Amino acid sequence: MGLVNSKVSLRNPRIPELSALEVPALADSGALHLCIPEHVQIQLKLEAIDGKEVTLADGSKKVVLETVKVAIDLGIDVNAANTDGRTALDAATSLKFERVVKFLVENGARPGMSR
Repeated sequence: MGLVNSKVSLRNPRIPELSALEVPALADSGALHLCIPEHVQIQLKLEAIDGKEVTLADGSKKVVLETVKVAIDLGIDVNAANTDGRTALDAATSLKFERVVKFLVENGARPGMSR
């Protein structure tokens, strides 16, 4: 596990005429989520299917939006696991993202796929 700095090119596959955005990213090699800043979500016209209030390191609170539909549109295996063996369904369940859990199951996620 470790942190990696990179640039990531993001686009919305539902609206191909929108230009891709290249953004800096800091990734944890064991992460299950991609946190997309609100301004990027707005620019790419990404649909959020759920949101959850989180407390940031500075103590402030912010609603984090889930954009799972885009990942599925890109062909990501909904049962793929990270390096710890956890799937997106495991993460959504543990974080109580109920609409995300329902959406993942409706799109082929199967409980018990973790290692």
